[in-house]
Amino acid sequence: MLTRFGFSGFLRDQNNGGGEGGGGGAPDPAPNPNPNPNPNPNPNPNPDPAPAPTKFELPDNWKDSLPDDLKQEPSLGTIHSFEGLVKSFVHAQKNIGSLKVPIPKPDATDSEWAEVFTKLGRPESAEGYEVKPPEGFQVDDDFMKGFKQTAHEAGLLPKQVEKLFSWYADKQVSSAKAIMDQKQQQLETAMGALKKEWGEAFDQELGRVAGFLTEHGGEEVFKSIEQAGLGSDPAFIKTMHKLAKEFGTEGTIINSRVGGAPGILTPSEAQARINEIMGDGKSPYFDKSHPRHNDVVQEMAKLHKLAHAK
Repeated sequence: MLTRFGFSGFLRDQNNGGGEGGGGGAPDPAPNPNPNPNPNPNPNPNPDPAPAPTKFELPDNWKDSLPDDLKQEPSLGTIHSFEGLVKSFVHAQKNIGSLKVPIPKPDATDSEWAEVFTKLGRPESAEGYEVKPPEGFQVDDDFMKGFKQTAHEAGLLPKQVEKLFSWYADKQVSSAKAIMDQKQQQLETAMGALKKEWGEAFDQELGRVAGFLTEHGGEEVFKSIEQAGLGSDPAFIKTMHKLAKEFGTEGTIINSRVGGAPGILTPSEAQARINEIMGDGKSPYFDKSHPRHNDVVQEMAKLHKLAHAK
């Protein structure tokens, strides 16, 4: 009979797969997925302590595994533990960082560059450069002051300044030597030409010029001519020689300058004398019976020697 529990029990039996005799009690409850009756158990009030880290020790022969070029490295002689090795590395890295100088950007200001130059070793002022000229090399104080100031503004280091000035001094010395050598060569060439023209009378005629200049201009004029380089100018010497022959005095002034004997003819003068004798048909040179014949013959021999002197 489907009374108070009849229909509802029937439905319950259908949902639970039915039951024998169409009846039965309530179904068993589903099992609890969490068998622990306490879902939040209290933690262990006294947990075991974490194990202490193992201290790494360097073996006594730790350098044996290094390459041969590192085994003998002196800086490794102070490292006897792993801790010392790490400290040494950290210290080296800090030093490297402190020595680094950042490169300024292309648009860096003069003050930023000045800071870099100072870190690299540029002195605080131009007076901080110590530049010593080579022995025997004379340099103007104003030039040296300007050189140091320009070097400081350019940010040059002391060693760079020393190297640059040494190059400059060497160039100046070599240039001066080249100029002196050139002047000496010009002097030798000029004197060679005059010696060829004046022959054995060279010293005499050069003394004539020197004596003329000293007599009419004084020692100061003579020194000024030498300083100006006119003493090696053939054109000037020959001009003075012509004036000396026309207006100068023979004798002690000439001879005291060069110690030569007066009366020596130049090749051109000797040739002129030869032409004079040969042009005179009545000359004793052509008359063997003339008492002066032998004297004139000897004179002609000397004249030819003077005329063709080398």
